[in-house]
Amino acid sequence: MTMPAPGPRARDLRATSHDSAPERVLLATDGGLAGVAAIRWLADRSTRHPMHVEIVHVVPVLDDRVDERSDPTTLAAEGSVQQAKELLERLAPGTTVHPAVVHGEPIPALQRRAEDSDLLVVGTRRTAHGTPHFTASFATRLAEAGSRPTVVVPRGWERSDGAVVVGVEDDGSDTAAIEFAAAEAEVLGRDLVLVHAWRLAAVVSRPITLDLDRQALEVEASARLSDVVGRVRRAHPALRVAPVFGHGEAVHSLVVAGKGAALVVVGTHGLGVIDRLLLRSVSRAVLERPSCPIAVVPMRA
Repeated sequence: MTMPAPGPRARDLRATSHDSAPERVLLATDGGLAGVAAIRWLADRSTRHPMHVEIVHVVPVLDDRVDERSDPTTLAAEGSVQQAKELLERLAPGTTVHPAVVHGEPIPALQRRAEDSDLLVVGTRRTAHGTPHFTASFATRLAEAGSRPTVVVPRGWERSDGAVVVGVEDDGSDTAAIEFAAAEAEVLGRDLVLVHAWRLAAVVSRPITLDLDRQALEVEASARLSDVVGRVRRAHPALRVAPVFGHGEAVHSLVVAGKGAALVVVGTHGLGVIDRLLLRSVSRAVLERPSCPIAVVPMRA
């Protein structure tokens, strides 16, 4: 079968330079235990990334008759961000931390606040264990709506010496995610695992005909993964890169490869509301049961 002509997706991945400029991080918190895990993750990250961190707690818009200076909800939020600031400064000495309380709808308010940030971080109470959830968590909805890379840290996070794992679609949606993952693997000194799950329905956009050559399609999908691996190795020659070519659902392949990982990275597909109702995105499915921190990187990050 003839391989498709290379398009914009075929360009070499850019090698990311790691300079001394501090990373600008926005940490979303509500003062709960999930926020503590996110703070611990940031403290660990600060040993490799110099950073400026803004800790933000969003409270609902107040009635015009309510004085913010005496509002119990606002005062509690101010106390929680101050405690978070003190904890992060204690765990990561030298990190610049600014606490802030803002009023508004949480997700839009945080997204506006994150526009000038390099990274948005949020904790989640959901983990890989427990009963299924049928509604997206706040952390998942925040990551899906983001225009900046967003890291969701599960409650009870513990540091892992595992690899950085990234999902490969090779459809244009994963370029920024692969670049992000490669840069993280370099900084962490970890291997990079590129996971591509091949499924017949995922690679066939035309009606299935009787002369469909399943084996040829599988070979083509494998060749695309090899092409991505080659581009990453050229852009990051010191990085150890391992391809994983799985069969079946992408979510299952990512979950299996992500066991013990330091970080799992997924790209977003820009699906609309109807698309999400009809086809659950890989990023959402992975985010709902995180066993390690999950980075969601928008296509245009």
